[in-house]
Amino acid sequence: MDISLDEYRYNFCFNGCDSLEWEFSIPFDTGYILMPGETYLLSHYDASPVLLNTSNQTTNLLSNGNDVVALYNHVANTIIDIIGVFDSV
Repeated sequence: MDISLDEYRYNFCFNGCDSLEWEFSIPFDTGYILMPGETYLLSHYDASPVLLNTSNQTTNLLSNGNDVVALYNHVANTIIDIIGVFDSV
């Protein structure tokens, strides 16, 4: 099934989202349709040319390993997938 990324965002917090609010909610490129089996690559703008040449989109956010990143459907207010722990600890 094709998926329009217009309803989705890349949500991010430094160090676990202490306030339990997302610090950043970045929309994907408008009108992008993700086809079955396709990968959407989001890279830091300072990444190597190999990554940048294959990226669909770039960002200035860079995780230091203890941050929270999620694929978020803003229409349904639902976290689809998450890396890290969204908490106030």
